[in-house]
Amino acid sequence: MDTELMTRPDRPLGVAIIAVLDIIGGILMVLGGLVLISLGPVLSTMPLEEMAGYPGFTQFMGVLGGVIGSVILIIGIIAVALGYFLWNGHEFARLIHIALSLLSILGGIASLAMLSFGGVLDIIIAVLIIYYLTRPHVKDFFKVSK
Repeated sequence: MDTELMTRPDRPLGVAIIAVLDIIGGILMVLGGLVLISLGPVLSTMPLEEMAGYPGFTQFMGVLGGVIGSVILIIGIIAVALGYFLWNGHEFARLIHIALSLLSILGGIASLAMLSFGGVLDIIIAVLIIYYLTRPHVKDFFKVSK
């Protein structure tokens, strides 16, 4: 059957939930990244060298805050975009989510290897996301091109 004649099925509720959580989490990451970036210059002016006992420590902390903030900002922008594309039914967004969930499983296993049981929740959520995004009715939503 020609995909141009097919209409897109209704967005599955789970896809909507995952997309909205991506967007909300991404926005929070963008805000957090901006806060860290703006704190970089503030950290550079604080008298931290006396507390740490290392010359140049304040400049290092300022640069570190800026770098970490920039990385978080970029990841947040990507998360918002991924949520947007997932919401709109782009197949690549579904595949990226599956790949990220597989990485989350690996991270959860590594966490368990370090005797941190928070990794159990990561693994459970990632497995549920992979399971859900591979269900036929969910895959059908992503099959129809716009």
